[in-house]
Amino acid sequence: ITLSPDGSRFAVAVHGTGGRGGDIWVYDLGRQLLTRFTFEGNVIAPAWSSDSQWIYYSALDPSTHKATLHRKPVTGDREAERLGSPDILFSIEQISKDGRSAFVHLRRDATIVDVDRMDLATGRSEPFLSTPFYEAGAQASPDGRLVAYQSDETGRPEIYVKTSNGSGRFQVSQGG
Repeated sequence: ITLSPDGSRFAVAVHGTGGRGGDIWVYDLGRQLLTRFTFEGNVIAPAWSSDSQWIYYSALDPSTHKATLHRKPVTGDREAERLGSPDILFSIEQISKDGRSAFVHLRRDATIVDVDRMDLATGRSEPFLSTPFYEAGAQASPDGRLVAYQSDETGRPEIYVKTSNGSGRFQVSQGG
């Protein structure tokens, strides 16, 4: 579940039944109305634009195990736009305030999950966190200077904070 930045709605990926992948549903808090937002199935990881006008998501291809990045206006008055298709399985963590990039977590091989920063215009990404450990959940602070994320480098999930330029980091949780 992810709350829109304006606090008026939340989006959730609901898993399908009978082997069918999930779709995104949007709940309008003011109208108390749940609406199906996507219809293609195999859709995961909704993320809001900073103005709450767009939802970004990953659409999975079960035959290739790759994902395609899409965005669709919350109004639903247009079809989703396909933004990119990196040659890897990924899902969106957070869209930048300026809407030009996103933190994504991706699986580089069978065991390693890292966090990249993806250019939304090109679909190309560059590593932000790339270690032998599982990293995910990247979220930038409101001013964009710090990024919190989860890593299992201690043998259990812990929360760390790192500067957005990739230098310096510190652990902020204890005991998992």
